[in-house]
Amino acid sequence: MIGAFLELQPVAEAALGQKVSHSYLLSSRSDRQVWKVVTASGGIVVCRTCPLGYKADIERIVSKLASDSGIGPKLLCCAEYSEGKYLICEEFISDEKPFSDDRMAEKVALQLRTFYSADTSLISQVLPREFSLPIRLRAWISEAKTLGLEGIWKMHDLLPEIEELWAASAPTLIHGDLRPQNILVASGNVRFIDFEHASVGDPRYDVAKLTLEGFKDGSSIERLLHACFSLSSETRRAVNTYAKVHQFAVAVWMRRNR
Repeated sequence: MIGAFLELQPVAEAALGQKVSHSYLLSSRSDRQVWKVVTASGGIVVCRTCPLGYKADIERIVSKLASDSGIGPKLLCCAEYSEGKYLICEEFISDEKPFSDDRMAEKVALQLRTFYSADTSLISQVLPREFSLPIRLRAWISEAKTLGLEGIWKMHDLLPEIEELWAASAPTLIHGDLRPQNILVASGNVRFIDFEHASVGDPRYDVAKLTLEGFKDGSSIERLLHACFSLSSETRRAVNTYAKVHQFAVAVWMRRNR
């Protein structure tokens, strides 16, 4: 895959202001790649590529917000390159490991509270209306029908409750894909990565995904919810309802890509 980096290398070198010595492909999809890059001075950088558009704008804005507030990797530079492509370079967090410790619930919640208090004005300017969860859920239900996915009518019945929860919430910045792989722990510090799905909405929707994948016991989930929000029957109802949406979205994705 060395040749695949040749197009990107001069852009990365110009943006970073130094030569690249080695590059390693960490992950690849049709529309984006993630590279670990070693500079001639021995520094290590993570380079992410994505197509130009509102998603690239959001990823750049949120990466900058996370960098400035210390809840994400330090953002080094951003640059357009080729035709319709975008590059984001950020620090490589050494000794990092994915979040996997139930005892970190309070630290994760503390960083999430900082994340959810970020200014959303720049994101709101570029975020399309169809990023609203009720609109996306309608699209998933429609797709599920064509895929022959069972249980869609139960989700259809949940739509009014989803619309009510989403409309009544105080919108904040949300990560959009909050799972252990996107929460890194290094030297006891928690930082978030991969803001591809970031948007503005109900933070309880964000945390609902983490309760499904991030914790092994109920007490850790309770501590997380208590530290993030006022723990109430309404919070539990919202998180449980949003968790069903996450499970449904995964089911649609798996059927689409089987």
